[in-house]
Amino acid sequence: ESTEVNYLTDLSVHLFEPIAKSKRIDLFYDYPFEKLHCQLDRSCFVQILDNLISNAIKFTPSEKMVFVRLMKDDSNVIVEVED
Repeated sequence: ESTEVNYLTDLSVHLFEPIAKSKRIDLFYDYPFEKLHCQLDRSCFVQILDNLISNAIKFTPSEKMVFVRLMKDDSNVIVEVED
């Protein structure tokens, strides 16, 4: 079953916005307009993404930024978390 990755990523980012804000960290989410779909285990994807975002916020000093990017290349959907 194909899953819309934009939706799952959006949910995770919005879940962590209040936590980032409480640490005075700007959480940015960059995503394509088009909906990206792929075959994945939804539960594992969300767990991994939540861990990456949580760790980025946890280890980023106040008044800094965390970026979450969703993109694709020719055959892959790519999720990137940068702190």
